[in-house]
Amino acid sequence: MADPITIITTLHGLAEKLVKSIKSGQDAAKAQEILRLVGELQTEYFALQSKMLQLERENFQLTQQASSSAKPEEQQQPADNLPEESEKMLVAIANETRGRLTKDMVIRHFGLAQAKGDYFFDQLLARKYVHTSSGQMGVGWFYHATKIGREYLAKRDLL
Repeated sequence: MADPITIITTLHGLAEKLVKSIKSGQDAAKAQEILRLVGELQTEYFALQSKMLQLERENFQLTQQASSSAKPEEQQQPADNLPEESEKMLVAIANETRGRLTKDMVIRHFGLAQAKGDYFFDQLLARKYVHTSSGQMGVGWFYHATKIGREYLAKRDLL
């Protein structure tokens, strides 16, 4: 299907040729009417194009406003599930009563290789499900579950 403006331009050109080639007054009047209608169609098309551009700009602005007004917790918390190993880590951290679990302690507890453990722990950090509470020289940072981390567990009945 051809572009609407190409169709309108072609119709306009054909109508002009028709007007020039017609000798009868009545036929010339009909051709002039066709030419006028094509002109109106062309004007309406450009008005619709302009309105469409305006609506696209407004839509973009509203989308930007909606995404910037979302709560930070909503922006940071992906809807998808954590890997099983990350969930187990989060459960262990959330249930720690002394608040003295380091990342390395959690990784060793689950018997994971360091790189693999780091990956699963990074999932918790990236989603802000855990946060440092304090640290100790020579031991490392201690982690606790955040509000959104506990909410994640509660929604999945893992508490």
